[in-house]
Amino acid sequence: MLVVGTCLAVDRGKFRTCSQSAFCARNRPTATPPPQDQQQEQAQAESPQGVEKNAGLTAPYALGEVVEKSGEGGSRAVWASLVGKTERPLVLGMNVAAYGTTGEAEILRLTMSEERDDFAPVGAKRFGVGFDSQLASSFLTLKEDLAVPLSVVNDKGVFRIMAGGNTVATLEATLKSGGFTLNVTGAKNDPVVSLNSKGQFVFEHLREKLEEPQKPLEQPEQKEPEPEKPAEDIAGEVVDELGVMFENEEVRPEDEAGMLSSDNKQPAPTGTNEGLWSEYFGGHTDSKPHGPTAVGMDISFPGAKHVYGIPEHAAEFDLKTTTGTGSVYKDPYRMFNLDVFEYIVDDPMALYGSIPLMIAHSPTHSVGVLWLNPSETWVDVADGSSGKETWWISESGIVDVFILRGPTPKDIFEQVAALLGTTPIPPLFALGYHQCRWNYKDEPDVKQVDNDFDKYYIPYDVIWLDIEHTNGKRYFTWDEHKFPTPELMQDHLASKGRKLVTIVDPHIKRDSNYWIHTEATEKDLYVSRTRKLKQLTDSRVQLMAGLH
Repeated sequence: MLVVGTCLAVDRGKFRTCSQSAFCARNRPTATPPPQDQQQEQAQAESPQGVEKNAGLTAPYALGEVVEKSGEGGSRAVWASLVGKTERPLVLGMNVAAYGTTGEAEILRLTMSEERDDFAPVGAKRFGVGFDSQLASSFLTLKEDLAVPLSVVNDKGVFRIMAGGNTVATLEATLKSGGFTLNVTGAKNDPVVSLNSKGQFVFEHLREKLEEPQKPLEQPEQKEPEPEKPAEDIAGEVVDELGVMFENEEVRPEDEAGMLSSDNKQPAPTGTNEGLWSEYFGGHTDSKPHGPTAVGMDISFPGAKHVYGIPEHAAEFDLKTTTGTGSVYKDPYRMFNLDVFEYIVDDPMALYGSIPLMIAHSPTHSVGVLWLNPSETWVDVADGSSGKETWWISESGIVDVFILRGPTPKDIFEQVAALLGTTPIPPLFALGYHQCRWNYKDEPDVKQVDNDFDKYYIPYDVIWLDIEHTNGKRYFTWDEHKFPTPELMQDHLASKGRKLVTIVDPHIKRDSNYWIHTEATEKDLYVSRTRKLKQLTDSRVQLMAGLH
């Protein structure tokens, strides 16, 4: 009964499913999408003037030219164009580059983004990571000097991508969505990873929402004025521009992104016109000024019997199926970082971290795929006729996929290390046992817990304090009543070779008497939608000025 009660205590309604996430519900292959002309009509539904000739949400494409071009670091890459079958110019650029620590093409990188898009608003840009960006240098350790030159040969309509005389991939035109299939080959020139072989490519292009025509003013209906809310009620509802709840009431960030109410009565998206320009979940409205911009595709692993990875989920190491006949789960694996207080075991719901790395294993080889996209992502897993099949969809950004060719698990992890770096050696105390819970209420409580570990001969190295140690939930402060002598408390722990960690979460209390908040406000350090829209407007003005 205790186990049942624990399971029932998890409020699954606080966490989105695919059907409640508009871009996932709209694009998941298990749902039959409407024809392109119906997508066009539905896209116009939220903007009465429509999005003129936007060719639906994701345009049909045809493979255009395939050429060699100078890649990052001066090495040769293979570039191809995908031409949108639209009335206005729409071209996606596809770039395939190779890298290796031994001179071999151990890692292939596929990137795809708009090369030309006359639909996109002036100044609108997608997020992507390149080797020359400051962000990339902070976590990508794969350097340009490891680039392996590629060449391309047209073999009767099949473009063979070569490295040192060996075929590492083939690119061919298809009539399926996206207009292409890219097969990455193994040591025996047999395909080990296939991208878009099922034709489930998604690239929702940027667009501009036209304003609704002004309607004649109507006499408003006379209503009784609502009573004014007490000040304490208003204070408990303070929300910043990103919808993040401030610590003005006793809430824990176990809800999705720390901003969901427990009353989730909003309907789930049911049609492709749901959630194009904004969507609502748990009291939070997510606006999309450039409309839907999801990207995704199917990635298959021929011959593979098992796939692993894409943590963090409370599920088995060997990833279970989420779609197809007899699938174990009904929802895809979700990757979206959450501070989850309670979770369901054996479920693909998101937890604390997201690492979009998947490894496929067969009797003859192992390969890996890193889907480099930081936005919310869903991944379906299925059993195909010739191996494991997966489908990836992210809410925004570009297509940026690293294929780690293996062929052994050891090789894959060496390739991951070349790409992302090796694990730094941690301080010795970090390897010991850490004692943490929400929350130790005061200094006597901390001292009692510390003494009990000694009493029962249980070794530990670090004790943690949660937010309740602060003055009114203001980080970088101490509650002077509950923790009047924090230095003495730390000295007491240090005398036993132990350390104290105070938690700091990324949410700041909005309080004019709190120096962290006032300084962040004065220096404009907060991430805000208002500032982003202003920057976008300024860039548009500059671009338009340059055109005249």
